[in-house]
Amino acid sequence: MINILIIDDNLDYATNLLNLIKSRSNDINVCGIAKNGKIALDLINNSKTRIDVILLDLKLPYYDGEYVLNKIIDKDKYEDSIVIISGEINLINKLHRNKMINAIISKSMGLDYLVQRINEIFCYKEKIKQSKIYRDKIIDEFRLLNYDMTFKGTKYLIETIEFIIINDIIENYNLEKDVYKYISLKYNATVHNIKCNIIRSNTNMYYSCEIKKLKKYFNMDGDIRPKTKTIIDTVISNVTRRKYTLNNT
Repeated sequence: MINILIIDDNLDYATNLLNLIKSRSNDINVCGIAKNGKIALDLINNSKTRIDVILLDLKLPYYDGEYVLNKIIDKDKYEDSIVIISGEINLINKLHRNKMINAIISKSMGLDYLVQRINEIFCYKEKIKQSKIYRDKIIDEFRLLNYDMTFKGTKYLIETIEFIIINDIIENYNLEKDVYKYISLKYNATVHNIKCNIIRSNTNMYYSCEIKKLKKYFNMDGDIRPKTKTIIDTVISNVTRRKYTLNNT
């Protein structure tokens, strides 16, 4: 469920938008309507209700939309979470680079288009939420195996596993073409650099972790160093469907 706050002084427009949202999705809840900037700021900064997305009209009584944006206390919380609804071209150009703004939409584009964009943001937010859940689980597995969390390769490997799970390519992925290439673009590094750093991190893990624990974790009979793909597939299996518990000793 995603909670939306509508900030618009045109109550007919806001009500029609609320009704359309209700008719289109059970996963989106309008948690409030603010008819001016003063009420909006109070809800954003003080409300105990979680607000995931803000639909903000720039032309408002008391405080305009630009003032509201500037006075939001927790700007990181609302990063990529605000949809500007306005036809004020001059203001739009000023706010274009604000990190809190996900999209800028003119009212002339209609309510259907706006609801479509809200659904896209909902999907994006859900993906981010799932990504964080899996990242935390992956980190738990890595700590269990005594990975050095300060290594670049460890960070790259965590992102590799997260990418494979979130993009649902568990059964069919090519590390270098599908994953390392994506990570190399994100960190402005070469695929070779990504691969080498991951191998270095895996090697460090192998020498840091007890053989008994490695054998149990990777279901190995002898003292065999697990390959990168084996590590990835095993960690994925464990974070998506944990079958057993390992002792830290």
